[in-house]
Amino acid sequence: MFIISTAYDAHTVATYRHSGWPAAIMPAMFFFHTGDAWEDADGTLRFDLCVTPDAEFVTHQARSMIRGGDAESPQAELVMAVLHPNGRAEVQRTGLRGEFPQTDRRRQGLRRLSRFQQRRAEQDRT
Repeated sequence: MFIISTAYDAHTVATYRHSGWPAAIMPAMFFFHTGDAWEDADGTLRFDLCVTPDAEFVTHQARSMIRGGDAESPQAELVMAVLHPNGRAEVQRTGLRGEFPQTDRRRQGLRRLSRFQQRRAEQDRT
């Protein structure tokens, strides 16, 4: 269960509790889209997230889009969140920008060593 809280400092946004585990404290970030997840043999949980530094898009820019206006969408980064049974949490950054992470459906929920991202090339309109 994720517990979203503002009771922590500005660098902490959520804790994760798993039966019998100490709380894993995740660094502050906003995620809207999730991807695949799996559990390693040692109980470590791994899952894909698309993260931004804050919720600006959802709280302000999306409203503008819904009303027909323009919105400058923040570029989310694909990361892997890792929650260890000892309570340690880490975020493995990829530096890749994108949204809506997908996994080969034949491999969903299975351990993997690599990740792929399909991207659309922007045309140079100058």
